Amino acid sequence: MPFAVIVLNNDGTVLNVNAKTEEYFCVAREEVLGGNFDQWRRRVLTGLYNRRYLYEYLGSCKSIRITLLYLDLDDFKGINDRYGHQAGDTVLIATSTLLAQSFPRDTVVRMGGDEFIVTVTDDRPLEVVEEQAQAFLAALKGHFEAAESPWEVTGSAGIASTEDLDLPIDSLIKQGDAALYAAKRAGKSRCCLWSANFEH
Repeated sequence: MPFAVIVLNNDGTVLNVNAKTEEYFCVAREEVLGGNFDQWRRRVLTGLYNRRYLYEYLGSCKSIRITLLYLDLDDFKGINDRYGHQAGDTVLIATSTLLAQSFPRDTVVRMGGDEFIVTVTDDRPLEVVEEQAQAFLAALKGHFEAAESPWEVTGSAGIASTEDLDLPIDSLIKQGDAALYAAKRAGKSRCCLWSANFEH
């Protein structure tokens, strides 16, 4: 079956999910069965909304502009491999907290693993969003330096924006992802705005 299917009872308890749900939302079946659906939409570790909520939110958004900031931690796998998953969890929690503090007016979502999306639905200029993103990246690096952490933590970000509300959500996410990887190719620990040139 190509679709994610979640079965709920009348009070919102999760009764069953299919394999596509596990794959799409990066969650194990046993983690969600018997849990409350609204609570599940926020990942337990970080307290952030998950991928499903992002699609629900953007699907009902009536804003004149939608801007996505797509963030990925640089070399996160190396931290997990060298220092263990507890260290990785510490990094994810700190990243989530700093993102929420850096974008208090906006919706912050953990897409899975070390990937996050911040959704801006007001008329904020892209330059302002980019400044916020750069400030967050500096705060992220500085947080672990100040804590004298044995591992260095940096992130890269891509920004995509549209005023075309008929543009599919996946297309806007793809643009943000392309801008993110342009930032990584440029040396990491930086932010890049999406450009149509990325398609060529």
